[in-house]
Amino acid sequence: MTSKTGYMAFMGDTPMIGLDPHPGSAPMDTPPSFDAAGWFEAYGGETDLQALERELADDHRARLEDVASGDLEDCDEEPDFALPVRVEADGTLHVFAADGETEPMRSYTVADVYGAYGMAIPGTP
Repeated sequence: MTSKTGYMAFMGDTPMIGLDPHPGSAPMDTPPSFDAAGWFEAYGGETDLQALERELADDHRARLEDVASGDLEDCDEEPDFALPVRVEADGTLHVFAADGETEPMRSYTVADVYGAYGMAIPGTP
């Protein structure tokens, strides 16, 4: 498989230092395989947009409740959001606008994604 398409979560409140849009969670330390499917999974890719959007809404609601009850100091005002993505076999992540544009609005290398979280870049087998 040369590429895999789907959706990923991105931070609603982009950090001052990082990618824009910034992935919603850190990637796995090592992908399950060094191909498009493995990188897609490592980055937290999802093929079911509705399931991902439900998960993001539930997570944000839970964090707001934790803040209200005093179990969490604060949380982002904006919930994370989903965007379409395509991941290549070399780990390149292409992020597309939600409006259906056919050209990526951003492309990130493995080094970009892992570097955004201060993580070591996984080696090849």
